[in-house]
Amino acid sequence: MEKVNYLKLKTLTIGYTLPKNLLKKIYIKDVRVFFSGENLLNITNYSGLDPETVDINTGLDDGKNYPLARKLTLGITIKL
Repeated sequence: MEKVNYLKLKTLTIGYTLPKNLLKKIYIKDVRVFFSGENLLNITNYSGLDPETVDINTGLDDGKNYPLARKLTLGITIKL
């Protein structure tokens, strides 16, 4: 057994909508730019890869589990 403390930034989304007065000139109603990320930060004293990947049935970390994937998304939404 192991006493584990950890801090995790699981999900983050940041977006910005461009001002409408800039968009009138190019005949666009709305433009939004955004960034979204999952599993961005994991600070832990755990001896394994990730404390969230322990087998929920046995409670053991046998080293066969992969750490949770980091996902990054950059996007733009345009309304004409």
